[in-house]
Amino acid sequence: MRLEVEDAAREELRHAFYWYGGPGSPQAEAFADRFDALTGRLLSMPFVGAPYFAGTRRLMFLTFPYALIYRVVSDDVIVVAIAHTSREPGYWSERS
Repeated sequence: MRLEVEDAAREELRHAFYWYGGPGSPQAEAFADRFDALTGRLLSMPFVGAPYFAGTRRLMFLTFPYALIYRVVSDDVIVVAIAHTSREPGYWSERS
């Protein structure tokens, strides 16, 4: 499996990381570590997330109010959104 993070999702990840204080902040580092753990899990078990909108799957961060929204296409896991749980569900559905 190969991991791809779409540009919009990468920007959402960056925004959340800085919301939690950025480099050197324990909360920001914990957020980044959680993202790394989730993506590592996806590479070994790509269908672990629950089916979601528009052919995607959702994996919750649990310790943060975010969900990792992704698609499995052939041998690729494509992260389409790092969605805050208070945002409108499916706001990202027009992304590839």
